[in-house]
Amino acid sequence: MLHRPIGRLLAAVFAVALPSAFAADNIAWGDPQHEIRIGIAGSSVFFENTGRIDQTVLVGRTTGIGPIYALHFTATTPEGREIKLLNGGQAGVGGYMGPLPLRLAPGGMQEISIPMSKIFMIEGPGRDRALDAILRLNYSVSVSLEVDQAEVDWATRSNTTFGGQKFWTGAMTSGMWRQPQ
Repeated sequence: MLHRPIGRLLAAVFAVALPSAFAADNIAWGDPQHEIRIGIAGSSVFFENTGRIDQTVLVGRTTGIGPIYALHFTATTPEGREIKLLNGGQAGVGGYMGPLPLRLAPGGMQEISIPMSKIFMIEGPGRDRALDAILRLNYSVSVSLEVDQAEVDWATRSNTTFGGQKFWTGAMTSGMWRQPQ
């Protein structure tokens, strides 16, 4: 008798905790670049390996107090004007900084979730607008990542466990994601 209510409670908790609101068909994917593609749905960023070999993507840097993502967010107004957004969820650097690799098996997908309140634009002195408010204005949002050979060289020098490992390099941009009405 006690098992059914607990089972229902656990099912409800998992239904809320899982990113089901952004089902795979709601992700705005960009075109694959060297067999990796990036997508966005809300403030969740997705990476997918569309190829046949394991790939490692440097998505930023680690610090002693949290990750610093190399992701660049852009909002586009309904009129087509692009606005660069800031990611205020970044940790400050207070010491060690190392590479932040994201490993993707063939066909594998990984998600990075950033709170909407941490992605924002500055409209003027003391006037910020967070991503959730931007999306309510019918703006669309995209995300991009660029990893060059200099970044890969730094990662392999700064962490000996990456010696000999091949990293993805290139630039990729997601599709434009708009909040469902």
